[in-house]
Amino acid sequence: MHACRAFGVRMRHRAGEDVADALADPDRGVAHLAHTLLTDPERLRDCVAEAPPAFDHAEQLLRAVAALTAAGLAPKAPVSCGETNRQGDGTYDVIGYGESESESESESEGEGEVWISTLGRFAADHDENPAVRRALESAGFRWIDAELGAVHVTGLGVYCFGRRDPLDVHSLLFYWQDQ
Repeated sequence: MHACRAFGVRMRHRAGEDVADALADPDRGVAHLAHTLLTDPERLRDCVAEAPPAFDHAEQLLRAVAALTAAGLAPKAPVSCGETNRQGDGTYDVIGYGESESESESESEGEGEVWISTLGRFAADHDENPAVRRALESAGFRWIDAELGAVHVTGLGVYCFGRRDPLDVHSLLFYWQDQ
């Protein structure tokens, strides 16, 4: 059966079909063949050529500020986590928000801050303010709530305060080190 499945994978690959499903074949030889075909240098070059333009963090911050402004949350200028913590560096920027002078106490969503990851369109805050979450999700951000943020990413040892261990999603996306 191994030879039949391997032949099928080769024929599908030659026909330009996706053979990624063969990576899960119970026969290691078939799975290895699929891996070899999928990591062909020519195929990888084609994938890179089709990849989108580079991630633009400055545009992302503008998008976040605009979404918070549209929601009436009076965002402040974004600052890096290193500047916020007065030392170090990391993978997120902080946007403070609070009521504007024209808002009354009853209309205010309160004051707080939201974290915007430099690694992609990810956002979170400690208070999990629903108005902030709605505003940023509507602008295309993925909200990292406490449950999702607590998931540990195994097999990825990241240096954090003197140790190299797997971290949770929140720590990876919103990482700060006081160098």
